[in-house]
Amino acid sequence: MKRIKLYPPPNNAFILPDLLVSSSTLFGALANAHVLLYGSDSFPDFYRYFENGLRISSLFPALQIGETEVFFFPKPYLLYKAEGTISDDIGLNKKALKKLHYFSRGLLEKLKQFIKMEDGFYYNTLDFKNDDIILIGGKFAALKSELVGLEKEIDPEELTLFSEAEFPHVGVPRFGGESEPFSQVEISLPQLTVAGNNVSLFYYYLEENTPEEKKWPGVKQLFAEEGIGGKRSLGKGWFAGISEEEFSWKEPGQAQLYLLLSDMIPKKEELDHILTYEFMRDDGFVTFGGATPHRKGSLMLIKSGAIADKPLQGRIIKEKIPSGFIFRYGKALLFPLIGEKNGYTI
Repeated sequence: MKRIKLYPPPNNAFILPDLLVSSSTLFGALANAHVLLYGSDSFPDFYRYFENGLRISSLFPALQIGETEVFFFPKPYLLYKAEGTISDDIGLNKKALKKLHYFSRGLLEKLKQFIKMEDGFYYNTLDFKNDDIILIGGKFAALKSELVGLEKEIDPEELTLFSEAEFPHVGVPRFGGESEPFSQVEISLPQLTVAGNNVSLFYYYLEENTPEEKKWPGVKQLFAEEGIGGKRSLGKGWFAGISEEEFSWKEPGQAQLYLLLSDMIPKKEELDHILTYEFMRDDGFVTFGGATPHRKGSLMLIKSGAIADKPLQGRIIKEKIPSGFIFRYGKALLFPLIGEKNGYTI
């Protein structure tokens, strides 16, 4: 397993619908980087990586505080049930939890101790009004012990990891047709540094089960330079640096629950093992080395953050379009949330 870290330049903005970038979008961006480097005829080489066992997660946010890094994971979609708290605390916890999108590495470790099973359902019983937990910008939750290096610079409760602004636009049709108004979300990362380092960055996981080929490192590097999202020709969405590190967690063969770290297209036989989840819609125009007039079919994916009770595989769908075929990425990358001996690490 590898963790790929991407460092945005100061005050850069990303034209994206959400801070969390879907694994299906990341797959398409990496495919286009391969095509730019090696030509459109090289796509079978790229696809072969995934046939041979390569899996990717979605793209998540992270913090770098001096030498300390805080990696955020998607909030697990678990039902909430308070234990031994008064009704007002239950309401406060549910309200805070509903707004949250991301749990830090440390908080996810802490959560393992507060997942309870009752009447066949798994519940999150963690008290989010606990003094050990801090909420950042309403969407992020972390342990205070993870943010110690930040307290000298700024109150963590006032920290803004990113900001969103929505701008109205009028669409110019790619290939004829009428112009239509639409809104576009711009995500900005503030210029905030601690100990000389930019605080906000992105990362994703790569599970590589085959030896790395000579072409693959160049694809990862070009993706960082090309960036992701809209208006890249105007300087949006690119990354000033990239690094990667070897990383592992124990094989999930004995886990009781798994957290999905990618957006998944499940196989039919896997549906009964997805316990709690949310859907996302994947559609839009096809981009393959440039704009095309073709739209993808509308497809519903299981979002990262879903909970499963057994290892899942997911799948890649081959879809026919007038100019040939496209491939819709939906493989599952799983983190073992709780195990028989609760001995897994993130």
